[in-house]
Amino acid sequence: LRTQKTMSLLARRIRAFTDPARARVPIIALTANAFRADTERYLAAGMNACLTKPFDEAELVRLIDALAGPAVVAAEPPPDT
Repeated sequence: LRTQKTMSLLARRIRAFTDPARARVPIIALTANAFRADTERYLAAGMNACLTKPFDEAELVRLIDALAGPAVVAAEPPPDT
């Protein structure tokens, strides 16, 4: 129960950042708590997804890819003139 509260508090703090990019960082809960109520609590706290342990590595990678979105390529700096 203590870990659940800590995870929820941390997610809420991240979502409260004033910098929108930081506030939107994807959060995935990795937990041994398999009850639907626990997952709902994590999502209500602002986490994007929840995987229960033991989790499938391929599922974690798929979830990270889905939450990360398209890669952002930095623009080339202008040439020195």
